[in-house]
Amino acid sequence: MNQNPYSAPDPVPLSPMESAQLTMRYRIWFVLGFLALVFIPLLLLPFATVAVWDGRFGLTIHVNPDPTINMESVRFATCWDQAEATYFLSQTDDRFGPVWSNASRSAAENYWTIDVPCSGRSHRTGLGDTYVEPRFLVVEFESTTGGERTLHRKQFTIPKGHGLRSMTIQLP
Repeated sequence: MNQNPYSAPDPVPLSPMESAQLTMRYRIWFVLGFLALVFIPLLLLPFATVAVWDGRFGLTIHVNPDPTINMESVRFATCWDQAEATYFLSQTDDRFGPVWSNASRSAAENYWTIDVPCSGRSHRTGLGDTYVEPRFLVVEFESTTGGERTLHRKQFTIPKGHGLRSMTIQLP
């Protein structure tokens, strides 16, 4: 018998049957924990696979110009959001303004085609796919009124969708 009143009582010895049952319980819990650690990540693996991509789509722009517009001066810039478009509209210095797209002019009169960047993420299951593209187009052009040239910038919304698109704009 233990003489110290503050110490724990002596443990009661387990019978061999109780000891075997306790050992078996621990083994079962160990095996179940191990299986959970192995199989849960394997089950979730298809949901974690992601492909990140970026690309471009062609945007054909038909310009309906005013007779005062110098069509050789027309330039295009894509903007990802309204804040960027507003900033580009306010800038007159190209060092801090938009990055102008290399537009190819079509043989048809007043048609241009520009490459618009886009990007996204594709999940294996298709549940979390994303697609991101610029939302606005800023057009810069010169007009001549009374022999005086004036530089203008105007904002348009790029049509939503996937793949090739077209839009018609009115200048000024």
